Amino acid sequence: MSPFKTTPVLRAVASATVIATMAFLAAAPLAHAQNPASASATASATASATAGAQLIQTVEGITEYRLPNGMKVLLAPDAADERVTVNVTYLVGSRHEGYGETGMAHLLEHLIFKGTPNTVDPKAEFRKRGFNFNGTTNTDRTNYFATFTSNQENLNWYIGWQADAMVNSFIAKKDLDSEMTVVRNEFEQGESNPVQALVARMLGTAYLWHNYGKNTIGAKTDIENVDISSLQAFYKRYYRPDNASIIVAGKFDAALTLASIQAAFGSIAKPSTSIPRTYTVDPVQDGERSVVVRRPAPVQLIAASYHVPPALHPDMPAMAILANVLGDAPAGRLHKALVEAKLAQSVFAVPFNRTEGSTYFFGAALAPSDDGEARKKVVLDIVEGLGASPITQEEFDRAKTKIVRATELGFANAAAVANGAIGTEVFGDWRAVFVSRDRMKAVSLADVNRVAASYFKRDNRTLGHLIPTEKPDRTPEPKLADVAAYLSGFALKAQGETSVAFDFSLANLEKNAVLHTTPGGIKTAVLSKPVRGDVVTASLILRFGDVNSLKGQQIAAAMTSAVLNRGTTRMNRQQITDAFAAMGAQVAFRLGAEGGNVSITAKKADFNAAFALTAHVLKDATLPEKEFAEVQASWVRGIEGSARDKTSQVQNEWSRYGNPYPLADVRYEPTIDESLVQAKSAKVEQAREFYKRFYGAQAAQFSLVGPVDAKEIQAMVAKEFDAWKAPTGYTRVPRPLTTLVPARLTYETPDKANASIDSGLKVPLKSFDEEAFALQLATRAFGGDIGSRLWVRLREKDGLTYGASASLSLGVREANGTFSMDVDVNPANLSRAEAILREELALSLDKGFTQAELDTARDKVMADRVRSRTGDGWALGQLNWQLEYATAWDLALANDAKYKAVSLAQVNAAWRKFIDPSKVVWGVFADASKAK
Repeated sequence: MSPFKTTPVLRAVASATVIATMAFLAAAPLAHAQNPASASATASATASATAGAQLIQTVEGITEYRLPNGMKVLLAPDAADERVTVNVTYLVGSRHEGYGETGMAHLLEHLIFKGTPNTVDPKAEFRKRGFNFNGTTNTDRTNYFATFTSNQENLNWYIGWQADAMVNSFIAKKDLDSEMTVVRNEFEQGESNPVQALVARMLGTAYLWHNYGKNTIGAKTDIENVDISSLQAFYKRYYRPDNASIIVAGKFDAALTLASIQAAFGSIAKPSTSIPRTYTVDPVQDGERSVVVRRPAPVQLIAASYHVPPALHPDMPAMAILANVLGDAPAGRLHKALVEAKLAQSVFAVPFNRTEGSTYFFGAALAPSDDGEARKKVVLDIVEGLGASPITQEEFDRAKTKIVRATELGFANAAAVANGAIGTEVFGDWRAVFVSRDRMKAVSLADVNRVAASYFKRDNRTLGHLIPTEKPDRTPEPKLADVAAYLSGFALKAQGETSVAFDFSLANLEKNAVLHTTPGGIKTAVLSKPVRGDVVTASLILRFGDVNSLKGQQIAAAMTSAVLNRGTTRMNRQQITDAFAAMGAQVAFRLGAEGGNVSITAKKADFNAAFALTAHVLKDATLPEKEFAEVQASWVRGIEGSARDKTSQVQNEWSRYGNPYPLADVRYEPTIDESLVQAKSAKVEQAREFYKRFYGAQAAQFSLVGPVDAKEIQAMVAKEFDAWKAPTGYTRVPRPLTTLVPARLTYETPDKANASIDSGLKVPLKSFDEEAFALQLATRAFGGDIGSRLWVRLREKDGLTYGASASLSLGVREANGTFSMDVDVNPANLSRAEAILREELALSLDKGFTQAELDTARDKVMADRVRSRTGDGWALGQLNWQLEYATAWDLALANDAKYKAVSLAQVNAAWRKFIDPSKVVWGVFADASKAK
């Protein structure tokens, strides 16, 4: 929540939040990201130290070794990446916890970062070395990983730290006492999300005995009462080399790195006790189950979950295709029956793939006033009616093509392949990442229909209520995955997609980038370079109108963008979707009232066709009335839900604070009621008129990175877009500094488990003003990172929050910046947290920052800047920058020098000049009854 960032209600419809939350939970249900920070490692490695490492095999560029103590080592070199990532994964998660121990694996992950006798403050070491690190816990595993610019010394240090942490971490009572309240705050954040709450309750109902029915975050009472000796025993039980694997991916010397791993981990003895084996398997479900959650929320949600096999089961590739057939848009059966019929805002089909038994969720997001029972029947009739209405060949071909082509695109990214390998290692074998790809290609229509008939049954459903049944219809007996059988029959190759090294320095980008202006005035920039998998990435930026011509056009612009790719003069929505899927192209249209971006990603062989189709969609859109009506109905339902939801209302009020513009101005932030009126009254003729007046390539720019011929690309851009001009010209809409009246605003958020404080003030600075460099460093020292004043005080010392931060946002063209502070806490700690924020702000202005704080902040800023300068995404961003601003290519290096030259006196002077507590706007969000 922030009054300083525009979040139009029309673009933040509740259904989108539902789908995003469901997808997040599927990837890592209530898992924890320890810290958005950095890390490193310590080990003296010699070539002779690798004598004990046994070479096992190489599959598609990933080589497996085994240490004598049982630890698995995977090396995945990628010469094209200037960074290196190290991931150590332990096969311990929430499913390994006993009675009273829920949340223990996750809490232990927190305490690992509290240090060892050899490294008392690892996070300080991480910051010093400029590492980006993280740790996460889920049902089946805990992992710790770091990414940093390739450097053997730092790589050795981080490997050594991981080995040290495996056996020597403090796991101390004092750290548990402070971290318990932090984890409890994280628990409360999850409990405040109604979608997460519903999913958690459904899983708890679906599983009678297995720990998959318990949240990874744990029960609140377990978090609050965990015993330190039990936590220490849990640590010794599972943190051991024969329960761990390490993967190193990116640019590194394989021989030196293997030697470093052997030197660091090889001396750790394999414990004499065996690793506890999990063996609980839920019985076949013997009837439908139900759960109801009553919470304040902007949407009504209907969901049905079904037990399905473990992730590495032969039925699972077919299951993935089946989920796409049901949940995809616009062809999916659920979409057609509910969204097209205007019975729902959106639908979903989300897999929760797990090691010992998976769960699939299907459902729909509705308006609060909709008839939930009627919609539930539609969902269940479709999902459980697949036996009577099998998947057709057309549906199967469409879904399989989309998944296979997307997988091929993913395998062009070496880092993604490495991450996939470590993921399937958790499921049973890292090589399954390649077998799953090949199994998907082998799936038949018969497989999909057999799977549908086997698992999606009434008696296997969690939804509804118990009904006595004379002859229950049972699913197949659940079994643990037979990994060997899953892998058998598939030939694995040693070599996969190859990467080619490339120098991403600014000097080399300037040397190789080809900048050109077409005869029609379109600016283009092409960086022709080899890319793994021959992937081409492009960005087309369009700009529309001016501050006067765009008056009153917000809803027309929004509807135009939403319906743009749903029909052209020769193709309907499904044909467009299928055509892009057949090409394996990922195309996103992100356009609004003032223009926006169209991104295209495809393999070289498909790029020209994808580009031509994108141009056709842009130039020949018809904005079909049927599609317009579908979008409009969905938006109206979503806004009506927000109008009934107190949290949505206060978020809207906060975002509107201080907006000085009139209703018709494109910069105006509408109320929920105003958005509802606009959405209900919108006409397709308005959208079509906006399209005719504003859509065109005036002031356009096009950037591309990939193995292409620059002249060919320039000719394509000119051919497709030079003559495409709108009758209304373009002049950038100004956004000058606005004045905010200082205030303390309180907002009631009923039944929310956590409270939050958002605050900020306006800053009259631009990005490259001389004082901006000093103010950025001051902000970083105050609250921009782990180790900053807010972090140390609110999290490390007082243990009130999972995270507290401060940030500074500055623009390039106008001196209209924003300084903000944010913290989430337990409602009972709200007053204390606010007092600390005010106190720390006053102390920083009175005493100033120290040289040590400045040095730490500067080191972190520089590490972030250097680490970001690699990869095709970085290169594409630089091309866009050059077309937009035409600065010196080495501007970033010049700014590096400015950061390095900032003195402590300049930092404190800038902080005191621009940060005035009397000008701060405070927003306090809480359930008042809990805040007392």
